[in-house]
Amino acid sequence: MSIRRGEIVGVGGLQGQGQLALFLSLFGAIRSSGKVAMNGKTVRLRHPRAALDAGIALIPEDRASEGLCMTLSVRDNISVGSLARISDWGFVNRAKERKLIAFAVSQLNVAMRNLRQEVAALSGGNQQKVILGGCSPSARRCFSCTTPTRGVDVGTRRRSTG
Repeated sequence: MSIRRGEIVGVGGLQGQGQLALFLSLFGAIRSSGKVAMNGKTVRLRHPRAALDAGIALIPEDRASEGLCMTLSVRDNISVGSLARISDWGFVNRAKERKLIAFAVSQLNVAMRNLRQEVAALSGGNQQKVILGGCSPSARRCFSCTTPTRGVDVGTRRRSTG
């Protein structure tokens, strides 16, 4: 399969027919025999860190158990994916953190009371936005989403598509 910049590609089929395995292998979470190239260069995806470094993020199917820390705040959930970028010598640089979070929240239009609100109190769609905001900025060139609208109510889907 060949995917160009800006394209959105869907992979369909009955549940359990290999879609999840494809996305997990693209994220380096499971081994595969396939080859991935980005910008003409072969990328070795032996583990998720390699995928993130290559610009690939995985948005999991089950956001509550795989994508978010439900008892933590919106701020903490967004920050955790970018700790390497917002830390200096192992300590979180609060100015960098505020800038990152403000950008993510405004770009994704996260509906919340404040940044200290527990992510569990958000709607499914806003939880999904927090996951996207929490993806390491280096991993924002390619998003692999497994069942991206799972748990997002129909009214929200209808409003977001026009």
